[in-house]
Amino acid sequence: MEEEQFVGYVYNATPSWNGYSHQGKVALYVVLKMINDQSLNREQCSEYELELDYFEDFSILKNDVYIEAHQVKTYSDSKITKYNDAIWTLLAKAKKIENCNVYLHTTTELEHRESIPNEVSMPKVETRKKDSDLLKPYEYYQFVTEDPQWKVLWERFTLFSYANNQHCELKSIKEFIESEIYNFKCDFSQNITRAYSLLLRIIDLNVCARHIQNQDKKRKKERKERISFQTIYDIVNKNHDQPTLEYCISVLKERFHNSINRYLQVIEVEEKHTAYHREKEHELYKRNISFIYEKIMKLEDLEFLNFFMTISPQQTIDKNNPRDFDRKINELFAESEMINGYLPILDKIEQLIHEEKYWFSLNNTSYLPTTIVDGDSVGIVATLVQKILNNSISNDELLFEVDYIINKFITRGNLYPEKVTKEYEEIEDTDQLAFKKYTTTKKIQLIKLENAIEEFTNDKHH
Repeated sequence: MEEEQFVGYVYNATPSWNGYSHQGKVALYVVLKMINDQSLNREQCSEYELELDYFEDFSILKNDVYIEAHQVKTYSDSKITKYNDAIWTLLAKAKKIENCNVYLHTTTELEHRESIPNEVSMPKVETRKKDSDLLKPYEYYQFVTEDPQWKVLWERFTLFSYANNQHCELKSIKEFIESEIYNFKCDFSQNITRAYSLLLRIIDLNVCARHIQNQDKKRKKERKERISFQTIYDIVNKNHDQPTLEYCISVLKERFHNSINRYLQVIEVEEKHTAYHREKEHELYKRNISFIYEKIMKLEDLEFLNFFMTISPQQTIDKNNPRDFDRKINELFAESEMINGYLPILDKIEQLIHEEKYWFSLNNTSYLPTTIVDGDSVGIVATLVQKILNNSISNDELLFEVDYIINKFITRGNLYPEKVTKEYEEIEDTDQLAFKKYTTTKKIQLIKLENAIEEFTNDKHH
């Protein structure tokens, strides 16, 4: 179908979500459930496609025709009036596309959900901006109700059901997806877990591709890339007895996504229920975390892994050994290190983070936020420093140009300068890369967050 048919009816939220968001997981569940419920084989799957974030949050097409449109809302409110805009938007889509069924997904159990047609009310009267093609909910409402027979559209509207409920909490969607994978495979848990992560990766790759396409004015009006049901079928059908690098990175990405969301939830509760207020720095923290979240989640696999290794210089990852990577993944990524280490640094340092280097800069000195939360004792610090040095030596660019490593508890001067100097002396002067590597490593210092905050604050007031 040509894009002109849907002027005013399509939108783009890809900058604000990714394949590890709830919307993407719900889309996966719906596709897997359809494959299982209809017993679709691989050849039949070729007729179906999943489209993300265009006509709706996600849609299902059969032979290039829309048959389902789904909108996902994660509000905590149970009143149907909170969902007015979503409902009228879906009804407008049902009217726009003949024989297209529309579905509303919620994470909260709605009040009076059996009588939605009687509970929904007219949206707020709004007019869109002159430069916007996207219709406002009130315009959708007008489009729907201008037809005297519009109430027949309710026959194609459904509040989506999950088992015995008509809602799915954020924490439960993974279990629903894995249940559908099991229904397809009837296989052991390790295979299911790996298939789940690789499916999320497919969703994420599609969202990232869409984001790139939307930023390119020349490609913006091209047909939006879709995901064939065959692609999803093949991933679920495959034997995942051995971990792959793609799987391991996908697990890291999902955990990164989840930890940021949990941290922001904590901050939201803190601000809502206490007298704690932020002024200018509040906006900085939101911009820093939003920037990291949106940019990092759109990185390609190896770029994301390099970012993770940079902010976790104490961790050793062998990209050429996925089995070892998989075995150590819980050790490599602890959510507590993100929530108690890395994210509070982005939160507390009152400066915008560098868009390419992911560090803060003060007087031509670089301060790298990290996930390090180790305690300040002689044995722990010695082990930590050795790990950082070993990793920086094996990976030339890991801490290249970094002066200070911000962490939770430890402040230390140059990391083992005598050892680095000795190794430097054994290197030929002609080896310029090694020269840079060792001289920059030699200068690195550890600084605890409390001291880093003080340095940035003092500079701000001078």
